[in-house]
Amino acid sequence: MNIMERAIAIALAALLPLTLAACDGGSPKTSGEAEHGEGDGHDHSSEVEAEATGSDRVAIPAAVRSNLGISFVKVERRRVEQTLRVPGRFEYLPTARREYRTAVPGRVELVVEQFDRVEAGQPLYRLDSPSWREMQQQLADAEAQIERLDARLNTFEPLLAAHQQHEDSLHESVTVWNERVEQL
Repeated sequence: MNIMERAIAIALAALLPLTLAACDGGSPKTSGEAEHGEGDGHDHSSEVEAEATGSDRVAIPAAVRSNLGISFVKVERRRVEQTLRVPGRFEYLPTARREYRTAVPGRVELVVEQFDRVEAGQPLYRLDSPSWREMQQQLADAEAQIERLDARLNTFEPLLAAHQQHEDSLHESVTVWNERVEQL
């Protein structure tokens, strides 16, 4: 060994204990960790979980897993072709048959097609329902009865006025007869 190699070996031997003493095995403290201690009223369990999971994993707290419906299970062997789960939604063709629940049974005829331009007041559909027609008939009957009763009520006003006149004339007659009786 020459002198240069010997000097490097001595320098490395002297620096090695110093570098090992500087390593405490923990992660470097951030500025936030330096400002507070363990008993400050908050939880460090998520930090412990993050350290335990490794660098290629994301730690998800139990409360978040519960809220999102995430569950972890052990791997098991089974036939995948028997189970098919696909996220998404189905869309019917514009001409497909659709069923909508209404308050009355019947058939709906669409007057317009999908993506057609419509004007204000233009009918979009026609409802053909026997029970709807019955309800419309009952409504028309009720409106007709209201009109008949209004007309009958209007006929009572002249009768009431005539009755009031007759009552006033009778009161006058009674007072006239009372005066005559007193004169006798």
